[in-house]
Amino acid sequence: MSASTVGDMSRIARAEDGVSADAMGMIGWGIYGGLNVFNFMYFADLYYKRYTMGIYNWDGLSFRTIWGASVWFKTMLHVVMSFVIMLLWCLTFIPWSGFWYAFYYMTVYFFTGFYLVRTALLLLTQVIALIGDRFDTEFYYHDYFQEQLVMGHEQGHDAEELQWEEYKLEAANVMAVLLAGPMFSAGMKFWYFNADAKYAEASQEN
Repeated sequence: MSASTVGDMSRIARAEDGVSADAMGMIGWGIYGGLNVFNFMYFADLYYKRYTMGIYNWDGLSFRTIWGASVWFKTMLHVVMSFVIMLLWCLTFIPWSGFWYAFYYMTVYFFTGFYLVRTALLLLTQVIALIGDRFDTEFYYHDYFQEQLVMGHEQGHDAEELQWEEYKLEAANVMAVLLAGPMFSAGMKFWYFNADAKYAEASQEN
């Protein structure tokens, strides 16, 4: 087995599970990158349409209800997070291992933690909204639920066939957290971590 020095892009040449680890790693890398490209395209479009160019201005009427505030934060956080991960993914096309390490820690650890915490807080606040929000003091006078607070702007009457698109994207994010993380970790262990450990051991011996 040949080892690479830190900073090089060359991978470990051979290993017993090299074929499967390399394949799993590349699939995990591709899932993270492709998914966050779609995340950014969808949620940036949603944020722009709903808040930037919407008839209710940037925050709309979202903060008049607990449900609306939770949806605003979910959309905004998705835009920011997906942009950062998409940018790091593009940088991994540059042959330097530092970008791969940054992308690995950002996706496998930070994105996983972010998504779990974000989902837990979203569910908690929306359960609170079931108790705290009132129709008779809000939507009875202002009919804006469909334009501002639903899961995705495609849920309008003119595009009912697309009303499940955001739920599908949420399901894809869950699958990425459960599948892409372990697969990408296997690839990184095969590509870099084993090589770096052996290189460090050899340096200490010398």
